[in-house]
Amino acid sequence: MKRVISVLGLCYFVVGVFAQTSDSAIIKTRLASLKSSVPLKYTAEMWQYLSPLISNQNNRTADMIFEARKFLPYIENVVKEKKMPHALTYLPYVVTGYVNEHNPDDGRIGVWNLPYAVARKYDLLMNSYIDERYNVVTSTESAMDYLVDLKHEFNNDWQLAILAFCTSPTNVLQHMYKAGNAKTYEDIYCDLDASERRFLDQLTAATYIFSFYGEKDISIRIRTLEDTYTADTVDVFRKLTFDKIAQATGIDKQVLRVLNPIYKLEIVPFNEAPHSLIIPKGYKLTFDSLLQNYPNTEASRPINDTPIILHDSDIAKPSQAVITAANAGAKKVPVYYKVKSGDNLYGIADLFDCKSTDLKRWNKFSRNYLIAGQTLVFYVPSNKKAKYQKMNAMTAKQKRVLIYQD
Repeated sequence: MKRVISVLGLCYFVVGVFAQTSDSAIIKTRLASLKSSVPLKYTAEMWQYLSPLISNQNNRTADMIFEARKFLPYIENVVKEKKMPHALTYLPYVVTGYVNEHNPDDGRIGVWNLPYAVARKYDLLMNSYIDERYNVVTSTESAMDYLVDLKHEFNNDWQLAILAFCTSPTNVLQHMYKAGNAKTYEDIYCDLDASERRFLDQLTAATYIFSFYGEKDISIRIRTLEDTYTADTVDVFRKLTFDKIAQATGIDKQVLRVLNPIYKLEIVPFNEAPHSLIIPKGYKLTFDSLLQNYPNTEASRPINDTPIILHDSDIAKPSQAVITAANAGAKKVPVYYKVKSGDNLYGIADLFDCKSTDLKRWNKFSRNYLIAGQTLVFYVPSNKKAKYQKMNAMTAKQKRVLIYQD
């Protein structure tokens, strides 16, 4: 009996290998037809991620594609406008599965899973009312800008840039250093663990399934999007709560939450410039007639209604007298920093509260990477010189904590 079972098992194994071999030729041809500047390779490891997607067990792949289609048109438009590789449209599948939520484990937010420090560096608005990491359009713009900078930093290698995006630039630099100052993704591949190798394989699998799920040999049927996701955008010039909007227009409050996750407190705050609000199709005239013509009672808002400021662009400009007083004790002086293994351009610029372009200008180089052992000069306010001098004695962990707390 045992021999019969083992023979059957061998037969199933042979059939499985034949099926994978047969499929691999089709998959390789289709991947090549995409002509992507991001390498999309068929490997045994990639097949492990692609096979469950193709099988669509319990309709999981269809459900995933359905959820992704709520965001894909916005992401595709930004990727196209910025002339980025189309395969990057599917990178959110790798990092979040197109779930536009907050990750409590590491504080990353949105479909791109952006950490606070990266979002701040790439000009996303974040305060007590609003977090633009939830805005698919603006977060995609910042994610693309970040990926371009990472590509330049890592020798124009898209694979290294994607790995740095999904983990961190410091992590990639450490792997490159261990591999003898390696220059390419292939050079560090053997040093990566399974959790790091998966990103490129999953991206390839996602690109394949999104590109070819309608082919006859796959044929995954996707539900039609509800009318909820056919929407209009209105500009709001006054403070409005979701409760008030729902009560006045009849729009379900949960629909407002789904369409407008950037408003953390379910309040569209007052500002001189308008805030955008997404509402279901067919409600625009009702919204305008009932809510846009009310007098703006928030024009002189009380002190306790002022949001907590978390982003530089939110800070009101001080008077000239305050600026003059501040400048008197803030003369710029040089501070020197010796680059350590694991340091990267953008992290060090963030530590010294300057732009990466300033760092390169002060040190007269154009490259987007640092070399361990080199000495950099920074020009900082004289009354903060002691603070920045302490950076030299900090450990990598202390610097990392400081970057994410800043």
